[in-house]
Amino acid sequence: MISLKTNNFSLKNRLLIQLSIIAAILSIIIFVGIRTLVTQTLTTTQDSLLKASVNSIVEGVRVGNNNIYLIWPFETFSTLGRLGEDRIFYRLDKNNEFLIGYNKFPKSKIYGNLSKPSFKTINYKEKNIRTVSVKHLFTIKGKPTEIYITVGQTQNFQFNILKDVTTNIFVIVFIFFIISIFLSFITTSLALRPVNLLAKEVKERGPHDLQEVKYPSPKELKPLLNSLNGFIKRLQNSLKKTEIFIAEAAHHIKTPLTVVKSESELALRKSKTPENRVHLRNIIRSVDQTSRSSIQLLEHAMVMYRAEKKQRELCKVNQIIKKIADNYKPAANLRDINIKLNLLADYNIEILLDRILLEVTLRNLIDNAIKYSPIEENIIIKSIINNNKYIILIENVSLNMDKINKNQLVKRFSRGKNHKNIIGTGLGLAIVTEAVQALKGKFNIKIENKKKLITSILLPLK
Repeated sequence: MISLKTNNFSLKNRLLIQLSIIAAILSIIIFVGIRTLVTQTLTTTQDSLLKASVNSIVEGVRVGNNNIYLIWPFETFSTLGRLGEDRIFYRLDKNNEFLIGYNKFPKSKIYGNLSKPSFKTINYKEKNIRTVSVKHLFTIKGKPTEIYITVGQTQNFQFNILKDVTTNIFVIVFIFFIISIFLSFITTSLALRPVNLLAKEVKERGPHDLQEVKYPSPKELKPLLNSLNGFIKRLQNSLKKTEIFIAEAAHHIKTPLTVVKSESELALRKSKTPENRVHLRNIIRSVDQTSRSSIQLLEHAMVMYRAEKKQRELCKVNQIIKKIADNYKPAANLRDINIKLNLLADYNIEILLDRILLEVTLRNLIDNAIKYSPIEENIIIKSIINNNKYIILIENVSLNMDKINKNQLVKRFSRGKNHKNIIGTGLGLAIVTEAVQALKGKFNIKIENKKKLITSILLPLK
């Protein structure tokens, strides 16, 4: 069994932190690299000056009268000393004999030659000294004699330059780090943009929209998209099985109910005792209630199914309204209710929509208007166009409308307080709401003067 721990840390923050760490590491590497390069450059420059000073000393050495004479290169050492006010140390030795210079200045253990001197950094008098050491062969009294020359210089000039350069490098690297963080934020946002767009695409779908998600996602999101579509397909199959079960159950219930009603009506006509006639009327009323429930369950299943399939066609809405109103006129006449049509003059206005869903919507609204209207009242059906919307209005008079909760009416199996002695299931307006949503429209209920009920359907013309 896999244990899933809750982690609310967003993927964007994770990527941002990872990129920030990478930017910080790169900044440190750049800082250290540039500083090392500058240090090496300064050291090489100082070594070149020290090498030139040693060459000047060697050039100033003269051998004559079996003695060694030294013409000191003042200009060279004066220039070398002025760089950063550094101190100069030197010593000359003949074999193991000290000749001139700083006697206490340490001798080098390794000496090079003029073409390849020996450079070294030592600590002398608590200061870092950069030294150059060479040995040169002279002939004195016919004998080869080695002169050992060591020149050293403090590194104040190098330290000051390195300090200034380090400050500048730090500022540059810090700016680089801030820019990297900003670019990391932009990169993270752009990298996750396809995920957000896919989430938005799914979020904007209607509650009954179970079509396959067709989104031009990157290759990395294909597994997620395929899994999502696979889940939607399994959910469609599950809903389809449920709808088929409801439809078949309603059909199986409706058939025996028709037989029961017919037999009950026949028994009612033959019955002679008042008690039996009352019982038979109650049976017939219950059968009508159950039959109506089965019909509306069928309609509800059909609305749910068509909401997913979107079988749209160009429909002349005015003609559909007139046809359904004409079909309900006989039922309205039984209660002396008059259905009046006040439709748009242009009967040829066409809208792209699902005809069946529109017909189910109109049937339920007109049926409700007939059931709840008092005897000898009018039902007015209007159609208008406003703000690029095709609006259908159904007006009727109903009693006790001040006690109606409009939000409660559109819920499944919910009925108003004025339903006493009126056969109904509480599914009619719920079916209307879901059908209108599938039509991409809007359904409203309005009450005027506590007795006038106006239901409206707003359908987009495009």
